Amino acid sequence: MKILVDCHALAYRAHYALQHLSHDGGRTEVIFGFLSTLLDLSERYRSREFLFCWEGRGSKRRSLFPAYKQVRRMKVLTPQEAEALSSVHAQMDALRDEVLPALGFRNILRQDGYEADDLIAAVIKQFSQHVFLIASSDNDMYQLLAEKNCAGQHSLDGKLLHARDVLTKFGVPARDWASLKALTGCDGDGVPGIQGVGIKTAVKFMNGVLPA
Repeated sequence: MKILVDCHALAYRAHYALQHLSHDGGRTEVIFGFLSTLLDLSERYRSREFLFCWEGRGSKRRSLFPAYKQVRRMKVLTPQEAEALSSVHAQMDALRDEVLPALGFRNILRQDGYEADDLIAAVIKQFSQHVFLIASSDNDMYQLLAEKNCAGQHSLDGKLLHARDVLTKFGVPARDWASLKALTGCDGDGVPGIQGVGIKTAVKFMNGVLPA
């Protein structure tokens, strides 16, 4: 089984969990936390086959919808927050360009205009002869759990999700997750859905039980 890693998500999780970690005056929390998680994943799923999916420069999503993630981009940072963010980016660059290649990894994926979840979806769709596990907490990828060659999604809090878990928790099959998101939108990304329609209402509509 091959493990598809949502690298930005993993890096930021390491930053927030270990943000005071340093060595010789330099911050190391992202690199340390990232590699520690890889070791845990390798031992848990008995695999050393990783594909690392990174965010690319620019955004095709933003060219289609300029307000995409606008709130995040317009947030005014304190000097301390700006310094921490710069360190996070520097550590991610080091991981992608130096550390992972030095450890012998070759499947380091990045494409301008695309996000990590785009790459993860493309790999699962294009290489159906291989079995993949997704390592990410991003619920945007739940529809991929319906693919026959997707063994599940390892949430970064340690839970393993399958298609049946989406159906149990939300009331719609994993294959219909993208339709559900289209109806409800995404507050985190600044993408509006239908006004006044949340997940419960959208699920009732999709299941044909919403009162007229």
